[in-house]
Amino acid sequence: MTQDAYQPRIQAWLDGEMTAGERADFEEELSRNPELAANLRQTAFARDLLRELPRVTAPPEVLTRVRAVRAELTMKPIRTFTFPWRVVLTAACATFIIGVLYQTVGVRTTQVPLAEADRPVATDYAVQVADSTAALPTDSNRTLPEFDFTPVAGQ
Repeated sequence: MTQDAYQPRIQAWLDGEMTAGERADFEEELSRNPELAANLRQTAFARDLLRELPRVTAPPEVLTRVRAVRAELTMKPIRTFTFPWRVVLTAACATFIIGVLYQTVGVRTTQVPLAEADRPVATDYAVQVADSTAALPTDSNRTLPEFDFTPVAGQ
């Protein structure tokens, strides 16, 4: 056993808090365990030294100050949890400002007229390629048709 494990039993023996059976068991263990006996002697010695210290009373102003601080602490209301309205208000304002900036300066999207949006783009490209390759000459100097990638007005 370690010294810390012995301490509660040593204190109980020194204070006379053990029953007769517990006391007899402890004293038997004391006779068999020199480490426990040394621990008991050290604890009893420290206890006697503390008892020999002179008793001193504190000056009256110390007691007055302690009572004043205690009264001050007990009179302060205990702070309870309140909903953080500042945080919510700040988040709402930030969201509003971001929304306004997004609407005025934000990402610009190109709007496609509904008639063009209904046409499948891939099919149009395949038809263009099929039409343009049919007109190619069969000689070895074939050239691919050129496509115009400039944006169409209104897009």
